[in-house]
Amino acid sequence: MPTAAQKDEFRRMLVETRTRRRLSQRQLGKAAGVSKAAVSQWEVGRSLPVPAKVPNLERALELEPGTLSRLLGYLPITSGDDKATLDVIEAIRRDARLGEHGQELLIAMYRQLVRQHEAGATSG
Repeated sequence: MPTAAQKDEFRRMLVETRTRRRLSQRQLGKAAGVSKAAVSQWEVGRSLPVPAKVPNLERALELEPGTLSRLLGYLPITSGDDKATLDVIEAIRRDARLGEHGQELLIAMYRQLVRQHEAGATSG
């Protein structure tokens, strides 16, 4: 669940980028596969896009993949192993619900899982 600050930053970036790209809410909605009403709700802070719609929104706004996903604390789809690791750790650190101890514990578990996966991939 994104924090209030994450929601505000998402909303600000959405409005700013849509305006800079000279897109109406209707045009952005059509390009992203959602309704004009959905875009309007996001821009006024009444709702947020579901994670599956964010990559479409990023493409429609011509943003780098993961730009809006990171703002919302969602995990972006990435192609490089190093980038994926960074994004997972970044997402964990942004999740205030976990607290510092929980974040460090989850990061350690994630890193161990990656090491085990890599060891299995090289031995097989």
